[in-house]
Amino acid sequence: MNSRQALSGLLEVYGVPADLGGGVLITLDKLDKLSPEKVAAELVDARSLAPGIAEALVGDLTANDAVERMQTALKDSEAGRAGLEEIGRLLELASPKVGEDRIAFTPSLVRGLDYYTGVIFEVVAEGMPGSIASGGRYDRLIAALGGPDVPACGGSLGVERIIGLLSDDHGDAHRIDVAVTVIAEDTASDVISFAARLRDAGLRTEVYLAASRKLAKQLKWAADRKARFALIYGASDQEAGVVTVRDMDTGEQAQVPTGELAAHLTGRCAPSR
Repeated sequence: MNSRQALSGLLEVYGVPADLGGGVLITLDKLDKLSPEKVAAELVDARSLAPGIAEALVGDLTANDAVERMQTALKDSEAGRAGLEEIGRLLELASPKVGEDRIAFTPSLVRGLDYYTGVIFEVVAEGMPGSIASGGRYDRLIAALGGPDVPACGGSLGVERIIGLLSDDHGDAHRIDVAVTVIAEDTASDVISFAARLRDAGLRTEVYLAASRKLAKQLKWAADRKARFALIYGASDQEAGVVTVRDMDTGEQAQVPTGELAAHLTGRCAPSR
């Protein structure tokens, strides 16, 4: 994770001329693909950056203590300080939910600075080079494309890369804990709420998103996803204040009060995080 403001501050404190800034950042974005020496050489040869600045910039961004170096350097820049504050606030809000070891400030991360206006991010996964998802904040992009002038943020997924990570070679590593069926439109909001609670409890949970409301088809989907349990929530369950929990291994079913659902399933599934 990084931010537009932090990158602007980075160029300022390292003395990168404004007319070279865009090209310099494009080259720095190659640090995850090229060696530091090749990136520094490209900064000099293709971006006309002074050798001393190129070496200092690449050296600091690739150092083991790169985060500490950037935090120190950016304190001397108004834009840099604003970027650090934005990153710090997001880490403060997200870390308790995501996990402190799963989200971090990455000084060398550069993405689409011609339209991003705030935080930028990439998602990486063990065993997969590059990112599997990316995005950020782009307040003025929608207006530039002819829409209303509203603040926005978003991201994209690398579907092919994610599919590659879900190969059968991983065995049960990608088996989900709970598959949530959707029997009727008027119960959809309830089952989505159930899924959110189960995810908060650390259970790998997916909600059926296809159009069919046939239970048999949805249970087949649950079996294909190797779900340990499936939730069935029809009109009678809603009226009784319960959820039918189906054990996908044995076929046995039990009715569990909605308020006890997370505790019931957490006790029978291994937490995913």
